[in-house]
Amino acid sequence: MLRLENVVCLVTGASRGIGRGIALGLGAEGAIVYITGRTLKPKGDEIGGSLEETAAEINSRGGKAIPVVVDHSDEKQVTELFSRIRREQRGRLDVLVNNAYSAVSFLKQSSGKAYYEVDAYSPGEAWDEVNNVGLRNHYICSTLATKMMIDYKKQEPSARPGLIINISSFGACRYLFNVAYGCGKAALDRLTHDMDIELKRNKVDICVISLWPGLVRTEEMMNVAENSTEEFVAAFRDPSLCEFTL
Repeated sequence: MLRLENVVCLVTGASRGIGRGIALGLGAEGAIVYITGRTLKPKGDEIGGSLEETAAEINSRGGKAIPVVVDHSDEKQVTELFSRIRREQRGRLDVLVNNAYSAVSFLKQSSGKAYYEVDAYSPGEAWDEVNNVGLRNHYICSTLATKMMIDYKKQEPSARPGLIINISSFGACRYLFNVAYGCGKAALDRLTHDMDIELKRNKVDICVISLWPGLVRTEEMMNVAENSTEEFVAAFRDPSLCEFTL
């Protein structure tokens, strides 16, 4: 029997990269995996990746994929996503992976620039580009998921404990990319910490963790590396910073 058979999971931002890898791993253990992103069908661009491709791979590994197009900067779409899962799975959600992130292009465009030198965006636009989906959305998803998990536990007292994973970064505790990025990751880790305090205080059976994957060999990062300096590429070879090295 597969270890996660019939376990209901949600992985946000799973059309490519880290989210895709996590979703494939869950699917390989038999999970029901809701995957979200903005790209449903393959575009044939240099980066690649789509929900349909991820879903097909999950299904081929023995899981059940349910792709849902969601713009995680839109709270209404996020709320509708959780309503759909609640309806289709009779209230059950076991695992949430907060991975959605929309600032990769911004980070590339602003690379090497101080916060006061980013002229293509207003200060507010720059902040929101980094932290709307990468922080605010994670708070929204975590809140909606927690409510579902609590309600389902009341309905099924023998249900497994819930799990919420926030994909963070070592940029939470050292300088990386820019000011807005570091603030967002530090805040995300604080979100994880304080959620855990309130869950324990109220004896809620949900585990919440921050995960620092390091520099992962994703489609986007490989594209960046091919067009970057040797100093950037060298970071992939530092075992203290990376999980998968070149």
